Amino acid sequence: MIHIKSQFPILNKKLPSGKSLLYLDTANSSQKPQCVIDRMNEFMSSEYSSIGRSIHELSNNATSLVEESRKAVAKFINANDPEEIVFTKSATESINMIATSFGRTMEPGDEIITTEIEHHSNFVPWHLQRKYNGAVLKFLKMNDDQQIDIDDLESVITERTKVIAITHLSNTTGQTIDIKKVCDTAHKHGIVVVVDGTQSAPHMKVDVQDLGCDFYVMSGHKMYGPSGIGVMYAKRLWIDKLDPALGGGGIVETVEHDIVEYSEGSKKWEAGTLAITEIIGLHEALKFYERTGFDMMIDHEQDVINYAYDRLSELPYVKIIGNNKKSVRIVGEIWKRIGMKVAKMKVNEHDKIMSITSHLPHLIAFTIVGTASDLEHDLKNDVIRFSASGFRDFTRIAASDPTMWRDVFLNNDEAVLEMLQRFTEDLAFLQKAINQREGDKLLNLFKRTGEIRRSIIDIGFAKE
Repeated sequence: MIHIKSQFPILNKKLPSGKSLLYLDTANSSQKPQCVIDRMNEFMSSEYSSIGRSIHELSNNATSLVEESRKAVAKFINANDPEEIVFTKSATESINMIATSFGRTMEPGDEIITTEIEHHSNFVPWHLQRKYNGAVLKFLKMNDDQQIDIDDLESVITERTKVIAITHLSNTTGQTIDIKKVCDTAHKHGIVVVVDGTQSAPHMKVDVQDLGCDFYVMSGHKMYGPSGIGVMYAKRLWIDKLDPALGGGGIVETVEHDIVEYSEGSKKWEAGTLAITEIIGLHEALKFYERTGFDMMIDHEQDVINYAYDRLSELPYVKIIGNNKKSVRIVGEIWKRIGMKVAKMKVNEHDKIMSITSHLPHLIAFTIVGTASDLEHDLKNDVIRFSASGFRDFTRIAASDPTMWRDVFLNNDEAVLEMLQRFTEDLAFLQKAINQREGDKLLNLFKRTGEIRRSIIDIGFAKE
């Protein structure tokens, strides 16, 4: 069995504080296995050269290595042709290049559709097209499951819609978007789909041909490779049809005073000297996936996710964004591992339980303190002066954050109002019993509620 952790040197070292490293920030940037570090060092030490512009042995070898890397990336995402793979500095640069090239073809009033959950890398480049080219940005809202409602998408599309820019896997919610369905809908209307695959490519098998997207971008540093290397997949149609976003050496066949003829294929889009060492490092990272077994890595991630979901879903205090068992499992596990007891229940059930066990007691405490403060001056002073521990303990919660409780009552108004109505009826019963001096009714009520109170205490002790 492959011992994965041992292949990452940083995970076997101590932090400056002396603590062992538990790294949970892979969605931001992944750590690097030793094989990637060694391969980049080897290339820099023994094989380095620029590519494509020289005829000596080192250059020819480096050029071959870059093209082998291009083929490896194409295979990794099942591109139809290695020439559909363009190397960039980052996924961010890839999206900017796409937006810039398409922006040149758009007229003021043309529309770009994106979503409310996009990373800034898939928002700001399109915002620039709005600012400088007069494009109109439209935002799709996500449903309760944090998914795209295709009917909503259809309703937003017009004859002026040119591009849909959308994430494949959200870095904020962890939800995977049904890109294939989005592409099917978009292409019926002749709309181009640009997919931010920065989070999806490292953690799920991607087949760009099956998805049907026109563009797909990803970043090397999130998938065990180095920073400074990104990938732009583009259907060959767009590789050939659009002008490149960047100009410079390496992308042209012929240059005259008034004529520029571009290179064919991906090289048309790769202006300047590429990040050659980083491309080699990305290739080694893809080999790491292959040697380890991508299916095994995905299965392991899913096992961890399922475990976390099961634990966190038992927590009554956690609201899961979306109807996603994976998300619930993750949140539940986090809470359990820090020592919390986790329980799972339906939302309506939770709201009613919280309204009677937490919300209504706070409301009563606020009210009693308010009643005391409205008494005559001397009487109010005596209340404060002679308050015993019982009154102080009961009203302690009235010192809670007023803004928070305002929001709690307004957001759980239905359950709170229901329990408040029941409580008001019980108070009316007490008021009537006292007024009519019905001691038996009072005694029976106090006995019954006393027994309930003792059972609550007993249950609490049993749980400890």
